[in-house]
Amino acid sequence: MFEKSKETYQKVSYGKDAAEEGRKLVEDVSSYFGMLKETFIAMDKEIDESMAYIDGIAGRYADVQKQVENMAGMSEETAASVQEVLATVENQYGRITEINTSIREIHEMCRKLKAIIA
Repeated sequence: MFEKSKETYQKVSYGKDAAEEGRKLVEDVSSYFGMLKETFIAMDKEIDESMAYIDGIAGRYADVQKQVENMAGMSEETAASVQEVLATVENQYGRITEINTSIREIHEMCRKLKAIIA
């Protein structure tokens, strides 16, 4: 009977140790998700700031594009040069628009991920 009690005590001890390890693991995972959530919140803020900055740049490029288009209409002699500049500005504007779209998509994914984590 002493052996059975000893064996039972050892099994209970193993179970207690396993439960403690499980509790620590859950705490570690919970802490990790808390840090992950904080990171995504910070990323979301930085993405918002970046989007505002890129929106400003896109607006400036749109203004430049309009000014270049006006210049093209004023001078036939420099039309070829102006068209080349216009093409470059339009290309850059297209790239900035693509970057802006990509950042908006990343922002949406972060919001979805934040909703999943929360």
